[in-house]
Amino acid sequence: MSGGTIVHQNESTGGTPLDYRNVAGTTSVTGGTVQFATATTTGSPTFVVGVPGTTNTFPSLSLVKAVGTTTATFATGITVRGNVSIVASTTLNAASQALAVTGNSTDPGNFANSGTFTSGTQTTTFNSASGAQTISGSNTSFSGLTLNNSSGFTVSQSPTVNAALTLTAGTVSMGSNTLTVARMGSWSRTRGGVS
Repeated sequence: MSGGTIVHQNESTGGTPLDYRNVAGTTSVTGGTVQFATATTTGSPTFVVGVPGTTNTFPSLSLVKAVGTTTATFATGITVRGNVSIVASTTLNAASQALAVTGNSTDPGNFANSGTFTSGTQTTTFNSASGAQTISGSNTSFSGLTLNNSSGFTVSQSPTVNAALTLTAGTVSMGSNTLTVARMGSWSRTRGGVS
């Protein structure tokens, strides 16, 4: 996928609901977006994303508020080769499945959360090779968080890490914000730092 938007206006209502999957062995993602819901989607849909047992690949992932609320729930690990956008009155539920935000040549892999991100007991990894990444919006609670980008990170919220924070590469620019590792959490650093 190199551009455009795939819009899922309504959730699947079949016996085993599944709203998006991409399990191709080889994928070329240089742009584009998969969007869940529109402003005219009725009710409060819950979209099911991914096929269990294999990591599914997305271009950018965008949640749009329906008439009610919008939820997208992972059924498996997800790699986003683009940006993640969670707007107000929407929920991205990782359901304890891994999330890797790797970016692409057009979208570096930014994470904007103005709604709700529910991690469960998973790890979210930011590891773009396409430039610096930003983590913005409302304060986000991550279970595990791995930061591995030699171009660095700009964080304009005050996130909490409840399990393990791993800094593999890149400087994390926090400004006046705070990065909190919960009391029972841990942290490790290979390279990089926090400023």
